[in-house]
Amino acid sequence: MSKQMRRVGLIAVIALIVAGGTVNQGGSLATPVASPISSADSSPVAFPIATPITTTGASPVASPAASPQFTVAGNAFHLLKPGTPDELSLIAHGPITGATEVPVIVRNNTGQVQAALTVGAEARSADGRLVGAAASSTLNPPIVEPGGLSMGSLYFNPPLPEGATVTFYPEGDANVGIYLDVYKRYSGMELTEFSALPGRLLGTVRSTGGAPVTSIILYITCFDASGTPIAIVPTIPVRQNLGPGESSAFETRTQAPCDSYLVTGVAF
Repeated sequence: MSKQMRRVGLIAVIALIVAGGTVNQGGSLATPVASPISSADSSPVAFPIATPITTTGASPVASPAASPQFTVAGNAFHLLKPGTPDELSLIAHGPITGATEVPVIVRNNTGQVQAALTVGAEARSADGRLVGAAASSTLNPPIVEPGGLSMGSLYFNPPLPEGATVTFYPEGDANVGIYLDVYKRYSGMELTEFSALPGRLLGTVRSTGGAPVTSIILYITCFDASGTPIAIVPTIPVRQNLGPGESSAFETRTQAPCDSYLVTGVAF
């Protein structure tokens, strides 16, 4: 299987994660920084929300001009850092110590539309020994305009030990044209309603494309008050066949608090 086809794979298995750790950031478009960045570096941001929360008419955010169907919607944008200029910047990651799944959020600060974003990672112990390595599938959305976000997960098995330092390597491809043939059959989806209830996430999406869709999957990223992504939860709307402008409800279960969230996905 070619590298290009591996990059268009979707994230499948999502789980909750606990505890914390340290991280360095690097990549082919981002020079690794020398000093570790702690999960606790983000200053806590107060975000008072009643339960349930409902967002009506959520506007799509960060739709690339080259492929306007890929969108991110939600209420957690204010929790995220701007990131390092002029590179694909890892702006948030889940707790590390004891985790098998680590959610990651990348911002495209390159000034160019980027496609097929991925994140690789190397974990080392305090004495420099390699204790783990992982690579994500293609993050979602798979095509991201300058300033836009893409998100996904890394999986470590066994879980990383306490004190492990992880260096992340965000990567992407500015040669977007070769991916448009793959993604051109994808359709736009708009989040029109979202509620976080105890143990449940539910809402409604609407098809904004000009053609019918027959397959839809959504990815809901839940954040704590400091902007740390604590879970990425996949869900499939109850209707998979939608005509232009038609809507479908969705519901999924999670034990993660999700008052702050971002939603993305694919439909084709």
